[in-house]
Amino acid sequence: MKALNNYNFDAVKLAEYAGKVKNGAVIRRLGYLCDKMNIEITLLPIKSNAYPSLDQTIPKIGKDNWKWRLIVNIDIPEPGALE
Repeated sequence: MKALNNYNFDAVKLAEYAGKVKNGAVIRRLGYLCDKMNIEITLLPIKSNAYPSLDQTIPKIGKDNWKWRLIVNIDIPEPGALE
């Protein structure tokens, strides 16, 4: 999120790289974070109905984000609160 906050990147290339990873969870997490930070990005469509968690290192307990089919299991700070 801190890297996205700087917005010193090419969103088209970022989306292209995310697609090359071929991991739906990566695309969902990136899409969710970009939405929260008001960053325009066009990502590949989500093909799976699974709901991975935003932070995979902690339990999958949180709110479902239907747009990105993601379990938001951490608090996301406001972009202005990032260093």
